[in-house]
Amino acid sequence: MGIGVVSTGLLFFALGVYFGKMVFFVSGISLVVIGLGLISRRWIGDRLAFSIVGLLVLFLWVLPSDWFPNYSVDVEMFIASGLFLVFSSLMLIMFNSELIVKGIIFLFSKFKTGRAVLKTAFRYSLHSKFRTGMMIAIFALVIFTITTMSMIVGILGANIENQVEKASGGYDIIGICNENSPVTDIREEIKNMVLNEKIKRISSPLSKRIALNLSSSQDGKKYYMVIGVDDEFIEGNQFEFIKLLPEYKNKMGAWEAIRNNDSLVIVDASVLEEQAENPFKVFTADVGDIIGLFDKNNEVVEKKIIGVLDTSFIQGVFSYKNFVREEFNVTVSNYFLFSVKKNVNVDDVAKSLERKFLKNGMQTIPIKTRVLEGLKTMNDFFDLFTAYMALGLLIGVSGLGIITMRTVHERKQEIGMMRAIGFKRRMVLTSFLIEFSMISLLGIIVGTILGVFTGYLIWRDQFQSLNFVFFINWQPILVVFAAAFIFTLISVFPASRGASRMSPVEALRYKE
Repeated sequence: MGIGVVSTGLLFFALGVYFGKMVFFVSGISLVVIGLGLISRRWIGDRLAFSIVGLLVLFLWVLPSDWFPNYSVDVEMFIASGLFLVFSSLMLIMFNSELIVKGIIFLFSKFKTGRAVLKTAFRYSLHSKFRTGMMIAIFALVIFTITTMSMIVGILGANIENQVEKASGGYDIIGICNENSPVTDIREEIKNMVLNEKIKRISSPLSKRIALNLSSSQDGKKYYMVIGVDDEFIEGNQFEFIKLLPEYKNKMGAWEAIRNNDSLVIVDASVLEEQAENPFKVFTADVGDIIGLFDKNNEVVEKKIIGVLDTSFIQGVFSYKNFVREEFNVTVSNYFLFSVKKNVNVDDVAKSLERKFLKNGMQTIPIKTRVLEGLKTMNDFFDLFTAYMALGLLIGVSGLGIITMRTVHERKQEIGMMRAIGFKRRMVLTSFLIEFSMISLLGIIVGTILGVFTGYLIWRDQFQSLNFVFFINWQPILVVFAAAFIFTLISVFPASRGASRMSPVEALRYKE
C-alpha cells in the first residue's frame, strides 16, 4: 500500500509540474510523504511513523505560497487543503490518543468515580480507531468548511470600508453623462441647488474612449478611457499607488510629473498581469511600459507608464487635462467624481444628481453601495453553501445517534458487567455521553482550529498584500460550534439513557 501511495504521489507531482497546477503539485508531495510513512511503520512503529507524517503534511500545507513554484491555484486547492489538513490532524490525534486520554484521566482523577467512567468511555472508541477517526473526520471537514467561509466573509467585511475609501480615491459617486449633451460647468449649476450643501468636492476630468495601439499578442486595436485630470483632482485625490517607478519618491511626485510632461501617464490596477481574471480587463501593462494611443489625427503617440493606481473602480489612462485637450481634441467633460460631506446619505445624493441632470443623461454610481451589493451577493452564496454544509452536519449528528443505538445494542453484556461491578445508572449514562460527545467535540475543535488557521493562511497569501487587516469572525464560528455540540448531545442522549436504565440481569442474559 505504501509503494502504491508513493507511486500515486509521484504521478500527481508530475501532473502538477506538467500542467502547472498547484493542487497536483502539493498533493503529490503529501501523498509521497504518507506513502513513505506506510512503508517506514514496519521498522519504527505506527505511532512514530504516522506522527511524523502528520506533522510533515501539516507543515507542507501551511507554508507560504512564495515557497512554491508560481503555478495556478484553483478552487480545488481549497478542497485538497481541507482533506489533507484534517487527515494529517487525525493521524496525530488517533495515534497519540492514549497519551491524550491519560492526560484527561489525570486531570479528572481526583473525582471519586471520574477515573472509572473516563476509562470506560474511551476504551471502546480507542479500540476501533478507524471508525472513531472517520466519525471525527465527518465533523471536522464540515466544521472546517463552515469556519473557513466565515473567516473569508469576516476578513472582507472588516476591511470593506478602508478598501472602498482607498480604491475610490476619497470620492463617493461617479457620474457619467451622455457624450452628446455634456454638462458645461457642473460646479456652477450645482452651486444654485440644495445639493451644494451636501457635496464637499467635485472633480470634472476630461474623458474620452481612445483607441489603443497594442501588440498582436493583445489582439491589436482596442478602446480605453483617457482621463485628463485637473489641478483640483491632483491636489485632492486620495488614491494610493500599487506600483511606482523608483525615480518618483511619492504620489505627489508622480502627479506632478504627468502635469509637466505629456509623455508620462498613470494607469489603474486592472491592467496588471495579476488581474488576468478581471472580466473588465482590456489590455496588460506595467510600470515602465510604453503604450500607444491614437490621437485626434489618428497618429500613434507613445506614453510611458510611471505608476499604477490601487483602484479598479475608475479605469483609465490618466494624463493632464491640457495635454488631453490638445492631443485628443477633448473639450468638455462628461465624467464627474463627487465627494459628499460627512453624515450625508450617498445614495440620496446620487439619485438627486440623476434627477437634476436628467437632460444630460447622467448615470451615477455610488461606489460603496455597489461594492456592498457585490459583497452581499457573495455573502448570500456563502450562506447558501453554509446551509448545505449545516445539513450535512445534521445528517452526521443523526448518524452518530444511530451509531450510539447500535453500540448500546452490541454492548449489552458490557453494560451488564458495568452495572454488576458497581456502576450506577448515572455513571453508565455519563460514560456513553462522554464517549460520543468527545468524538464530536474532537471533530468540532479540529475543524474550527484548522478553519481559523486556513483563514489566516488565505489572508497571509491573498489579502495581506492588499493591506487588509486580519479579522476572526467569531460569532458564526462559535454559534456553529455550540449548535453542533448541543445537537450531538441531544442525538446520543436517548440511546445513552436507555443503556443506563438497563438492568444487570437483562443485560447479562443477552445473547447475540
